[in-house]
Amino acid sequence: MRSFFRENFNMLKNGRGFFRFELLYKLAGIAVMAPTLLVLLNGSLRLSGLAYLTNDNIFRYLRHPAGILFVLCAVAAVSFNLLVELSALAFYFYAKQQGRLLTARQIFVAGMKVSMGLFHPKNMPMAFFLVLVVPLTSLPLILMYLFTIRVPEFITRYIRGNTPLMAAAVALLAILLVLSLWLLFCVQYFTLEGKSFGEACRASIRLNRGRAMRTAVWLFCWQAMVLGGLLLAYLLFLGAALLISKIFIPGTGAMEVFLSVFQWLNLLALLVGFCVGVPAVATAAGGLYFQLKKEKKEKLAPLKKLDLPRGRAMDARLKWGTMSVLAALAVMNAGYIWPSMDRGTLGVIEGMQKPRITAHRGNSEDAPENTMAAFQSALDAGADMVELDVQQLGDGSLIIMHDSNFQRTTGIDLNVWEADAGMAAEMDAGSWFSEEFAGEPVPTLEEAIVFAKRNGLRLNIELKSSGHESSLAESVVNMIEKYRFEDQCVLTSLQYSLLEQVKELNPDLMTGYILSVAYGPFYSMEAADMFSIRSDFVTPSMVRAIHDNGKRIMVWTVNDEDRMEQMREWRVDNIITNNTLLARSIVDEPNTNSALLLAFEEFFTGDSFSTSAKRFWKAAFRP
Repeated sequence: MRSFFRENFNMLKNGRGFFRFELLYKLAGIAVMAPTLLVLLNGSLRLSGLAYLTNDNIFRYLRHPAGILFVLCAVAAVSFNLLVELSALAFYFYAKQQGRLLTARQIFVAGMKVSMGLFHPKNMPMAFFLVLVVPLTSLPLILMYLFTIRVPEFITRYIRGNTPLMAAAVALLAILLVLSLWLLFCVQYFTLEGKSFGEACRASIRLNRGRAMRTAVWLFCWQAMVLGGLLLAYLLFLGAALLISKIFIPGTGAMEVFLSVFQWLNLLALLVGFCVGVPAVATAAGGLYFQLKKEKKEKLAPLKKLDLPRGRAMDARLKWGTMSVLAALAVMNAGYIWPSMDRGTLGVIEGMQKPRITAHRGNSEDAPENTMAAFQSALDAGADMVELDVQQLGDGSLIIMHDSNFQRTTGIDLNVWEADAGMAAEMDAGSWFSEEFAGEPVPTLEEAIVFAKRNGLRLNIELKSSGHESSLAESVVNMIEKYRFEDQCVLTSLQYSLLEQVKELNPDLMTGYILSVAYGPFYSMEAADMFSIRSDFVTPSMVRAIHDNGKRIMVWTVNDEDRMEQMREWRVDNIITNNTLLARSIVDEPNTNSALLLAFEEFFTGDSFSTSAKRFWKAAFRP
């Protein structure tokens, strides 16, 4: 094994071309292939007469010609992308064995030229091999799937209750795992010796004969070492974030800041795991291929002539050009991924999206409702969205206030339509809640939009009609357009006529109809893109019907833990709650280690650093 590890490290030594290729290829793949597949998916959905994929209609989609065509295109695109990378790396490692260092450009050209053979009729089965079997050889990818992909409960329950089906699923997985091991060297034979897919499979089995168990152990050990290095780096960053938050951030804000960093650190770890999955396998497969060839005294086939571009030293001009390409690809990735995460681009697939959390009137359990303090508290607590109530004053100004009278929250007995902006600005909307918030003003809609836009927060703007306003919908739409806030908000109302006005003014704005009672086929109302429904009336069939009609569903006001879990299982799109922290923990629970969260809480509640460390240690490692 020592010689195997030494050989692998030698293949990576002086590997600037290898690392540049991997960085460029991964960035380009995400920037180009991911959005292309999403465009094709959305187009196929429209052609199949669907707007949303759910557990109930996915088989209908897959039986439609548009769905079948998309699946075939997706398999072809993913398999070709994977084959280019694997072939390029196999070619690079072979050249390195011959004492030749290739540039990133040469590696890419070699991978592209070899991979074109995938489209030969006799090699087409290789596409399904690459998609279904090859990922099972990658330990980082397997762990990423286990930690991020949660199989819907109804599927696992059905499989557990059906013994023959469970046995068949286990047998299929075992067969695929064995195939992934025996066919480990298919890409090497396909790339380096020009064999067809069938010939490559037979050659890989012959090379593995008598060495299969050792191959499995060495492959596992190499990838375990790679993962160990990544885990060590992750723990160092995590520890640094813990210490900095504890030492430099006072009060309860320390844990809030740390949990935000923790979330992004986990996302970064998943991305790194995804990026190193294929190279880790390719390096191990290359090393094992050369080792077994040597042991069985098989000569390496002469490398095919691929007419690669001439390599040249990286002068200053080429260096700056490469850096510019990297920067452009990084910007493209950020410009695509960030808005997609915020706007739910992947939301057409129900199983891939968890409910968003909306703080009802801000984080109204910890701060006075419908105030900037409540909105800041909601942001700190991890809310995706804030629900607020907008009314129009007598002078046409837009303020945030739930009641039609100021009495309850400001102590002033005055109707909203009888006040003007100057009078509202002098009111105290925080003292009724606690002395801590004394002097908290009544905010305007403009202030809320500026705050939300600055912090990337979405708003659920409920239009509250008192019957005395003259241009509520028009004024709100104008304010949203002024700040180009269209993609960060949804306008909701109890009055359907207000939503119709909004759609007339700006058809692209998302709207939601608030329903206290819901019964009958209300799903096709044209002026409503979403339905905000009281949780008592929500049923799984209602959620499915709304999704089947291309709409979304918000549920209010959910403060009970069991009800939150139920809404999560039913796949509602949005949970409106007064308890943002509880909702956040419930929604994230399938992907969150509760023991670890308890350990973090113990760490941040300690009176001193040593006490905190002891608390953390006991909480993290208690039996």
